Amino acid sequence: MTLSRRTALGFGAGLSAVGLAAAAAGLSAGSAGATVNALDEAHSAESSARVAYGLLLESGRLPPMILDVAERIYHRHRAAEEALARRAGALGSAGPEQPDIRAALDAVQTPADGLHLMRDIEARALATYLSPLDANEEEAQLLAAGAADCAMNWALVNHALGEPLPAESLASGASLPTGRTL
Repeated sequence: MTLSRRTALGFGAGLSAVGLAAAAAGLSAGSAGATVNALDEAHSAESSARVAYGLLLESGRLPPMILDVAERIYHRHRAAEEALARRAGALGSAGPEQPDIRAALDAVQTPADGLHLMRDIEARALATYLSPLDANEEEAQLLAAGAADCAMNWALVNHALGEPLPAESLASGASLPTGRTL
């Protein structure tokens, strides 16, 4: 089944709302010290995503139909990375270690591989945002907004792959399918 661009964006908005609700529900658990750790984890995921998207855009391995979307997602990850760095830094974080994503990027041989990697990046970032923590309202809003963005990005990339959305909602326990492990 081929979805129209408007339908895909509608699904993305729906997933964003689910991500936002799930993030808000998960924010009440955990200790106060978990806030900086959660911000660092999210910062690391956003940084990895930004680097991966940047390298994919430079590599020429993405299909032409996805270049505009990939560039927009790259800029969204960069903005989220900067916001998380500012907030975590204000709370005393020295910043997270950056995971090595080179092996995942080296495995990209075809445009479909690039799309699968993009989808997996979004699923990883979303899982990071949805991890439980105890945060104040400002951090909770930042993390929930990041979760919503990642859910929307995942839906767009999954649509570009021509693959279906999960049959069940994320709120009912479904997970975003990925093809590979980062």
